[in-house]
Amino acid sequence: MSSESCEGKSESIMYLPGSSEHDIEAKKKSRLFSFLYGPYKQHHHLVKCVNQIRKENGVFSEMRGRIFCLFPIHNGKIGSIIEQSIWLLNIILPVIFILVACLCETDTVMCICSVALCVLIACHAITVFLVLHNSKIARRQWFVKKVDLQNYFGRENCILEVTLDIIDTVQFLSASQKSDIIARLARNQGNKLTLIICTKSYWSSRVLDPLLCLMLLIILCLAALIVNVDILRKHYFMT
Repeated sequence: MSSESCEGKSESIMYLPGSSEHDIEAKKKSRLFSFLYGPYKQHHHLVKCVNQIRKENGVFSEMRGRIFCLFPIHNGKIGSIIEQSIWLLNIILPVIFILVACLCETDTVMCICSVALCVLIACHAITVFLVLHNSKIARRQWFVKKVDLQNYFGRENCILEVTLDIIDTVQFLSASQKSDIIARLARNQGNKLTLIICTKSYWSSRVLDPLLCLMLLIILCLAALIVNVDILRKHYFMT
């Protein structure tokens, strides 16, 4: 992952000692980026981060429920290209099925298009369930710390490697969160743990925005299905 240090507005906490270097967005991005990248790439970033931190904290079992489990290269650049391509393809597929139904005059082709749209709707609905399932699992992980502050130390999100010596310098954690971390550090033989510190912006871009994108796909497919059924109905009565 690319190197990013947790920089701050306060000179005393410009750099937290022992901070890890990870690829996580530093500041809030426009929602337009989420719709441009698509739900698959955006949500996989959360899954990738959770799995990475699980391994660094000694938990080697991966979080289940990937959206595209058929792609073993989803973490690389090729995987990102595939995920964005699938996203763009899913946007234009309803239009393609409508055009095919309009151009073809056979009942068989129209029925195939309608069935294909039903399958797409089912797939998108399952994907919505997986995103909700993954977000629920991620929320339960003890190393995922959601904070209420929108901005702190000039950053939105970061991943920290904490020890007992620096835990008091992490001012954006609540008292209960710090006590939980201290208790885990006391039980940890390495005396250090890795945490994901995220705000509402990160959670929205990795969970809420993908859900909105998937709901958009479901609406497009439903609209295309209604149009196809209407075309099939008119063609049936005309013949």
